[in-house]
Amino acid sequence: ETQTSKPNKNKQTKETNTQTNKNKTNKLNDAYQTNKQPSKPTNQTKEPKPPKQANELRRIENAKSYTELYTPDSIDADRERFNAAKEAINTHIRINKVDLTLAPKSLCVFAAPTGHGKTTTLINVALNILQHDADARVVFLTYEEPPEKIRSYFINVYLNTALNAQQNSNRDLIRTYINRGDLKYVQFENRQKLVDAVDTFYNVYIHSGRLLIKPAYSLKLDELTEAIRQLKKNVDGLAGLFIDYFQLIYADAKLKREYGTNSRQEELKQICSILRQTADEENIPIALAAQFNRDVKNIIDVHETCIREAADIEQIAETIVGVYDVRRQPKNGDKDSITTANNAGNKGLYFKILKSRHLPAGEYEVLDYDPNTNKIENSEL
Repeated sequence: ETQTSKPNKNKQTKETNTQTNKNKTNKLNDAYQTNKQPSKPTNQTKEPKPPKQANELRRIENAKSYTELYTPDSIDADRERFNAAKEAINTHIRINKVDLTLAPKSLCVFAAPTGHGKTTTLINVALNILQHDADARVVFLTYEEPPEKIRSYFINVYLNTALNAQQNSNRDLIRTYINRGDLKYVQFENRQKLVDAVDTFYNVYIHSGRLLIKPAYSLKLDELTEAIRQLKKNVDGLAGLFIDYFQLIYADAKLKREYGTNSRQEELKQICSILRQTADEENIPIALAAQFNRDVKNIIDVHETCIREAADIEQIAETIVGVYDVRRQPKNGDKDSITTANNAGNKGLYFKILKSRHLPAGEYEVLDYDPNTNKIENSEL
């Protein structure tokens, strides 16, 4: 009788183990051939990081050719660069017969003590640009007051008319009219002027988008710089960007860690530096309002190193203009400051070029200033 042979379990197990070992050996050989170490089994395999040398080689390969460094320049190339460059924006304010201009790719700071007209200065400069260039568009970002108030301040300067016999009442009267249409306290002969000025201002500047006044309360520095890039990309004819005011801008925690900023002074220094870089990249002037510190108690104390909490800002900004309301000069100041104030006629706004790369530093002028209409202008104009 023929006996049926039973499968040899031990032999099958041995063959299975042999095959498994071969598979493992093949995997090790494959890893060796590809110059990779066999990774330990984990729940999630991480991609190996490229070595630092590879990153450096990649950076060099992607870098711009260095041949330009030793290639001779030419007058034709310079002509093309000059033609492509934007001209400086005229603010239509003159300081000792020198036009105060905002250079493209620049950071300009208008600094004043609290209540001495830093916001008013920005408004006058922005409105001057709009009124003298029909194609210009301006953006005004406010970190302090709401946009509707800033618009009413613009209208006040634009109107440039005392609405009644009371001093410093224009702003309230304008807001009351815009809010409720109430002209009760406006002198009769000025009522139509106000109505026409509001209608014209909104139609020409606001509804047309030539003047964009936007809140920036919640914008940290990284969001602010991105907003500037988007504005430059989407606002045709952008002549300048105005920010009110510098000391209310904050950096996010990531930037503070990246730059190791341990103080507010260092933080503002980095903010100023990054805004300067953004102005250069986007080819627009950025004008900042800023506060002086409490050391500025007299007109002769106006100095670029006295900007509050701002370390070395005078080394970063292209232009710094000091502003001081001469009417607020203390009567018991030192002899030099009283003499300076008296020479200024004890009225108006004192403008001084504290630092500039394209304007003569040290020049100053006292401009006519109406505290009711907030209009700033040169007396000869």
